[in-house]
Amino acid sequence: MIRHRLSTALLVTFAALPAAQASSIVSASATSLVANGSFESPALTGSYCYLSGGGQPVPVCGGSLSGWTGNAVVIASGNGSWGGETAQSGADFIGLQYALGSSVFGHLSQVLSLGAGDYQLSWFDAGRTNWGGNATYEVLVNGQLLGSYGTSGMAWTAHSLTFHSTGSSTLSFNVTGGSQIDSTSFLDNVSITRVPEPASWALVAVALAGLGVGSRRRSSPARSAR
Repeated sequence: MIRHRLSTALLVTFAALPAAQASSIVSASATSLVANGSFESPALTGSYCYLSGGGQPVPVCGGSLSGWTGNAVVIASGNGSWGGETAQSGADFIGLQYALGSSVFGHLSQVLSLGAGDYQLSWFDAGRTNWGGNATYEVLVNGQLLGSYGTSGMAWTAHSLTFHSTGSSTLSFNVTGGSQIDSTSFLDNVSITRVPEPASWALVAVALAGLGVGSRRRSSPARSAR
């Protein structure tokens, strides 16, 4: 009986240690490394504004969009001038316009503090339903093309892809074309999370297996003493 209690205690102790580490691994991998990925900061004054007017008579945002640089439109959820689209996350979203005037294409980028490893990028896009047509854009990290996409009046659609980083990286969304002036792709809820190393997932598996065995041991009926 003493040996049984001792082995159970050791098993529970062994399982608890990697379980705590496993929880940390899962939490870290789920934390987005993109700043202001839903484009909520600073709070939008008015119904929409451009980060840069490109010399055109349009409302220009009073301050920079936290975490991001480029030329894009910050749009309030439900704004009629942009088709009444509702933000996928929060109160605002981004519009990447094919042309502001005649030659200023929408673009948006952020410098990311990443360590070496694999990462998953996820985001949502949608198409402008009024004055829209088809708009195309590309996604790049450090100038390397990860994918090309098109929007044409469609509802919010989820995308994800993985990439490898060796350190500090620049994420970019760049408009590449449109079927007409004002063709616009909407973006929202941009996120980058770390993909755990295989050894980390093995640790999670060990923790879960250990907890399962410990649970079965504790729930098993005690044998009659001899």
